[in-house]
Amino acid sequence: MNSSLDATPKPLSCDGIDCAGTGQASRRRLVLFAMCLAAFMIQLDVTILNVALPTIQHDLALSPTQLEWVISGYALSLAAFVPLAGALGDRFGDRAIVIGGLLLFGAGSTACALAPDSFALILARVVQGVGGAAMVALTLATINRSFPASSRSRAIGIW
Repeated sequence: MNSSLDATPKPLSCDGIDCAGTGQASRRRLVLFAMCLAAFMIQLDVTILNVALPTIQHDLALSPTQLEWVISGYALSLAAFVPLAGALGDRFGDRAIVIGGLLLFGAGSTACALAPDSFALILARVVQGVGGAAMVALTLATINRSFPASSRSRAIGIW
């Protein structure tokens, strides 16, 4: 008889992220996708604002100083709250804080879109920064905790 017909089926090989038969592959891919999407939103928010600054300045009649605070309010709150978000993630769980950060970021984004004046816009940008801090701090931590050591480097590289 042909030996290839008698061979027992072998499991598909693991590529680190998509391990056949583990039941965790889909969950890991979903976690990685969600964390990449969150990181993308943070980067998009930083860069897209630069394109919109002239229009924002014109529509809300902002002074150069107020315009600087639209940018700085976000950056300062993001930087200031990353350590706190990390500590909260350790205490209450990464998932809860990432979701809370996403909701806060979304609320801040909505408030930015509806801001009638410079104060409301700057305050909304600060709220966005606080929400973004949770996502910045915990997306990488979530990936780190979700993937085994054998596939962690690849997942972080994708992130």
